[in-house]
Amino acid sequence: MHTYYDNFIAHYYAKDSEVYIELKKAGDVLFATAEKALLDSIDLFYATNCNIGETKAERQRIAEQTGVHFYTVNYIFLVCASQRVKAEYEARGWSMALFYDTFEDLDYKLKECKDIHGVYGNFVEVWYPIFYRLQVFKLGRLEFEICGYPKDEPYVCGNVTLRRGDPVISVHIPATGTPLSPAARLDSYKKAYAFAPFASAIYDGKMAMFCDSWLLFEGNRNIFPADLNIAHFLDDFDIIASVEEPTYRDAWRLFGVFYHGNPDELPQDNRARRAMATWLKSGKYSGVGFGVKLFSPNDIT
Repeated sequence: MHTYYDNFIAHYYAKDSEVYIELKKAGDVLFATAEKALLDSIDLFYATNCNIGETKAERQRIAEQTGVHFYTVNYIFLVCASQRVKAEYEARGWSMALFYDTFEDLDYKLKECKDIHGVYGNFVEVWYPIFYRLQVFKLGRLEFEICGYPKDEPYVCGNVTLRRGDPVISVHIPATGTPLSPAARLDSYKKAYAFAPFASAIYDGKMAMFCDSWLLFEGNRNIFPADLNIAHFLDDFDIIASVEEPTYRDAWRLFGVFYHGNPDELPQDNRARRAMATWLKSGKYSGVGFGVKLFSPNDIT
């Protein structure tokens, strides 16, 4: 397992980089003193259908025993647990490029953890079971998760009707640091449409997708300059719900810090951050939205 971990982090980080050195050091400590406990917790994770909560107490004990930060233990756990997923990709004939692209999400969250908490690790481990159940895949700029339609009210568009539980694709927008451009989004939608495991989400020639995100808050049209990708991402979807969230729980996704009610404390080093901070200073709120997209490459002219 130690070798797998070392090879995994070496795939993403240069061996002379700070992040590699820190992760390697933490891994060496953990494997030297708590490898059996780590492996037992991974066994429990899979035995409970990837219920991450079932292993939290053991991960906390590993952190206390080794002195490795709990968030770093989370990261090491998630990396090591991915060995079985990698083997499953190989067994199904899926490419290793797809595996590494998909699990690059750990890198995005690693950097967010460093920015927000000052430590390389993962503080949103509850997000990850779908990766180990082979439900989510990164295809181009976006991530796509096969799941059931989550709304009680049916969605009707043309010949397509979606009811609760019908197979659909949930669209996720990882913080890759690369632009969420129209071309990149279109490329991802095409890749998802052609991805064989998603065939059950195609109805009358159209792939049914939804997105539930702060990026689909209708107010974003007024918050952000129209030429920003954030502003016109909403145009990809039929927005059927949009609500304000005064607590602004998603602030860390845009600002890299948590919001405590004072917009002046938020970093304002780019146009999107400045636009949102200005909006908050005016006494208005951010929010979240839910939208549906029926996509067919044949509709593109």
